[in-house]
Amino acid sequence: MNNLGPIRKYENQLEKDLISEYGILISGNYLYRLLGFPSKAAFRQGISKKQIHVPIFRLENRRGRHALAKDIAKWLTKNRFKALEYSDVN
Repeated sequence: MNNLGPIRKYENQLEKDLISEYGILISGNYLYRLLGFPSKAAFRQGISKKQIHVPIFRLENRRGRHALAKDIAKWLTKNRFKALEYSDVN
C-alpha cells in the first residue's frame, strides 16, 4: 500500500503529468511558461536577477536552457501547498 503523504502524492502525480506532456527535459516556451513567466524576455531577466528557484542548465551542443520535469514538479508543489496554508481554499 502507498504510504506517501498528500503532498508527495501530489508531487508525484504532477511529475508524471509533466513528463507525459513535455518529456523528462523541459525547455523553450514550455519552460518559461511553466515557471510563470509571461515571455522569454521576462524569463531571461529572471535568470539574470537570480529569481528562478529551479535548477536551470545548458546542455553541450544544444540551444537554450533546460530543467528537469521532476524539479519543476517539486517547485510547483511546494508553492501550491505553501499558498494553501495561507488561504481558506483547499
